[in-house]
Amino acid sequence: MSKLIKVLRELKRKKQCIVACPKCGGDKVHRSSVFNGWVIPTRYVCDECGYSGHIILEKVDAEV
Repeated sequence: MSKLIKVLRELKRKKQCIVACPKCGGDKVHRSSVFNGWVIPTRYVCDECGYSGHIILEKVDAEV
């Protein structure tokens, strides 16, 4: 039971992630379609440099 409580506490303290473009490092990145990650693999698009691909950077900011 103590392991379950520990896991639940860790889930509550999630770290906030900021997604960034792997090409330019910009943070204006979005999914290319609403079906990404559900029907098809997630593809990201960067508004700053035009990057389009499946790889994205996640910057861990701080605990929420």
